[in-house]
Amino acid sequence: MGHQNQSIAVLAALLCALGCSSADDADPLRPRPGAPVVLISIDTLRADRLGAYGNTQGLTPNLDAFAREALVFEQCWSAANNTGPSHMTIMTGLLPDVHGIRHGYPSRPAEAVSMLADELRQAGWLTSALADGAFVTRAFGFDRGFDRFVSRLQPFSQKLPTLLQWAAEGPRAPDGPRMLFVHTYEPHSPYVPTIEHDLFTDPDYDGQMRPIVERIRVAVEDPAGRLNLGDLERSFWPDRGTLDEADVRYLRGLYDGDVLQADDGVGQLLDALAEHGWYDEAWIFIVSDHGEAFREHGTYEHRQLFSEELSVPLMVRPPGGVRGGARTDMTARLLDVAPTILHAVGLASPELVQGRSLLPLGERVDRPVYSIAGESDSYRVFQIGTHKLHWRGPGKSELYDLAVDPAEQDDLAQSSLRPSWASNATAAMKEIEAESAALRRALGEPGSVGTIDPQVLDELRQLGYLSDR
Repeated sequence: MGHQNQSIAVLAALLCALGCSSADDADPLRPRPGAPVVLISIDTLRADRLGAYGNTQGLTPNLDAFAREALVFEQCWSAANNTGPSHMTIMTGLLPDVHGIRHGYPSRPAEAVSMLADELRQAGWLTSALADGAFVTRAFGFDRGFDRFVSRLQPFSQKLPTLLQWAAEGPRAPDGPRMLFVHTYEPHSPYVPTIEHDLFTDPDYDGQMRPIVERIRVAVEDPAGRLNLGDLERSFWPDRGTLDEADVRYLRGLYDGDVLQADDGVGQLLDALAEHGWYDEAWIFIVSDHGEAFREHGTYEHRQLFSEELSVPLMVRPPGGVRGGARTDMTARLLDVAPTILHAVGLASPELVQGRSLLPLGERVDRPVYSIAGESDSYRVFQIGTHKLHWRGPGKSELYDLAVDPAEQDDLAQSSLRPSWASNATAAMKEIEAESAALRRALGEPGSVGTIDPQVLDELRQLGYLSDR
């Protein structure tokens, strides 16, 4: 079944689940003008760690329960493999080549770039954000449009008192609906789940990572300590060339424990939202900015643009939920999140955006995916349907057919018969780059971040977010 027909089938199933009433009366995904909004970003969360995306380890019971009342986009792709550029794409509906937030180059988007929170605030929403420091901060422009913006690195458990207080304020203020943005680095390295959540590592493992984890765990769990993600990263990773298979299995288990821990925290937040009426009134979006690699293609963390780093969850729960949930395999992109939120609450997207609303389902077909890597200005990918081009510079490309090779192990560019779609993919990628260049000229160049606290600078440098160039 084609993606458009499959989406129409999802819509028909939704309507019949509600008594086959008319779309205007019964479609749970119809726009709700003036509805509150909740956007939750779980940093560095691979889609394949969720039960809703096929995982069988029980890592995400709360997210899976949420998915059973939501629309699950089975194929959602990030625009970048790093926190800053990806989150700015979520907030603007623009590619990194346009908004200008790039890994290694500190900047703020041009004033003409429209931000999701600003669009909502101007339309009457009261906007609040609780982010997790490092890149998602005022210095890089993420506070734009928020009436209340707090960004500091801390375990999700330490964020909960503030989040529960905000949830208790209710989905509406006397003078308008509320918008809440929540961001957590919980699954990001260093992977140091609490003992309670460290359920997926080998208890007999005695390799080089165990004492490192135990030492960092003490620092992370100290409520009086001020955490610096850069320092933690620097003390977590040994010489990666010395890691053996047992070490890598241990790292994967730690990451899974972090995913479970993030799910636990998000579950408590979702319970509070339900208790205080948000579930009846709000659109709730749960996303991640990018995934994580564990040597599937020779690297760790997020250094390349393979599926383990770009495939992310996207789940959308409308006010009141979707009875029994719904799923679609239509192509979705983080580029589309802001336009979808605006559409869902009855607002038009700004004129100069590249993303398009994912709703209504029946009107969308495959859309092209364009993503950049933070480690190299020249490395980017283009994907249409299951055809994917990795472009690493002139004469340096890889080609994969995800329909038969979802793990991207068989580079068709090395075969004797080059795929017929390769030239079209390259040309389409160049068209997107030309469009992005024109939009950037229209919106203006990104500005300087100005003065940043020296400790924050050091944190970002240790994370690889700043370049000395």
